[in-house]
Amino acid sequence: MRKVLLFSCLIIFFVSPGFVLSQDASRVGINLGISSWLNNCDVPAGGQDTDLRPSFGPNFTVNFGKFRVGGTFYWGNFDIGPQDGIRQTTAVEFINDESRTRGFTSLGDTKRIDFTLNAGYAFSRYAALSFSLVVNRHEVDLVTYWFPTEENGIITNLPIDRAISFSYTDTQYWLGQHFGGSVPIETVSTRFSLFYSVGLLVILGESGNSKIGDEEFDSPRVSYIAEVGGMPGPGNAVSLGTRPFGENVGFTLNVGAGFQLLNNVGVYGGYNLKFFSEDETDFIDNSKFHGPFFGINFTVK
Repeated sequence: MRKVLLFSCLIIFFVSPGFVLSQDASRVGINLGISSWLNNCDVPAGGQDTDLRPSFGPNFTVNFGKFRVGGTFYWGNFDIGPQDGIRQTTAVEFINDESRTRGFTSLGDTKRIDFTLNAGYAFSRYAALSFSLVVNRHEVDLVTYWFPTEENGIITNLPIDRAISFSYTDTQYWLGQHFGGSVPIETVSTRFSLFYSVGLLVILGESGNSKIGDEEFDSPRVSYIAEVGGMPGPGNAVSLGTRPFGENVGFTLNVGAGFQLLNNVGVYGGYNLKFFSEDETDFIDNSKFHGPFFGINFTVK
C-alpha cells in the first residue's frame, strides 16, 4: 500500500498543472555550466556527519521550446576524522552522542557521486515540472572502533584491539518528480532573479556489496550491532539485502539567486538539501546531505 501511495503522489503531482502561471516566450537553447556544492556526508556508523567538503561537477540544459532536458554530476571525497566521533585527551573517548549510544565510531573516507538526468515541461519561467532519474553511489572504506569498557559509567579508552575494517559500495537508483522556477527581481536589477526547486524521490532499486573484516556480503547493508559486553564482528553480521522499489523516499530543496553578467554568461549560488529516509538498517535512520552551492553557466545557442 505504501508503494502505491508514493507512486500515486508522483503521478498526481505531475498531471496537476492548473496552479501554474501563464507561459513566457521561450527559445531553443543550450546551457552548459560547472558548479561546486559544499556539502557533508553521513557516515553509516554512529550517526556521524563529516564537515562541509566540496563536490564538483558539470551540468547542462537543452531547451526545445517549452520542453527541457538536462543533467547534473557531482563528485566528492569525504575524509572521516577523529573530530567526527572521538577525541584525544588524557584518554581517547567518544564525543558523539549517537556514537556513544550505538557503541562504535568510524574513521576513514567515503567517496560520493551524484548523477541526475531530467526531462520536463516549462509552463513559464516561474513554474516547470520534470521527471528525473537520480543515481547516488557511495564507496566507503572505514575502520570501526567498538564500545570500550566503561569506568563508573563514563566511556573512555578507545581500544585499538577492538577495531574492525568495514567497506562497502552502494549504488542507489531513484525516480524523482520536481517543481521549480525563477522569479525576476527587477527592483534590484533586470539581470537578477531568484530560483527554487522542490522534489520528491522514490527509490527504484539498489545494488552493491560490503565487507566486514574478512567476511564479504552481496549487499551494501549489513547489521553488526554488538551485544552488551560482547565482541562484535563478522560472526554477528547479518545481511539486510538491497532496497526494492518504493521502500525508501527522499526530498530535495534548492533555493538561490542568479545574475546575468553578459548575454551568454551567468553566475548563481544557493543552498541545496537532500534528505533520504533509511528504513530497516541498524546503521542510520536517515541521510541528510546539505550545503551551499555556486557556479557559472554559458549559453551556447
